[in-house]
Amino acid sequence: MKAFLLAAGLGTRLRPYTDTTPKCLLPVGGVPMLEIWLALCRSHQISQVLVNIHAHANAVKSFVQAKDYGDQVIVV
Repeated sequence: MKAFLLAAGLGTRLRPYTDTTPKCLLPVGGVPMLEIWLALCRSHQISQVLVNIHAHANAVKSFVQAKDYGDQVIVV
């Protein structure tokens, strides 16, 4: 099974937090939301996740690369 995560928003309602950090990387309980979403996908046997991004795209790409999800997570 595959999933598509919509993470391209500017996060304007969360400013000033999103001035430097993408909304999907803001922590909830100390864990970035994107990490929580990806863990949920994994726990539901989702084999591949496509994450669309826009604001702070390089930060999201760096986060995914650092976590080494391989081809399980594709960022566009």
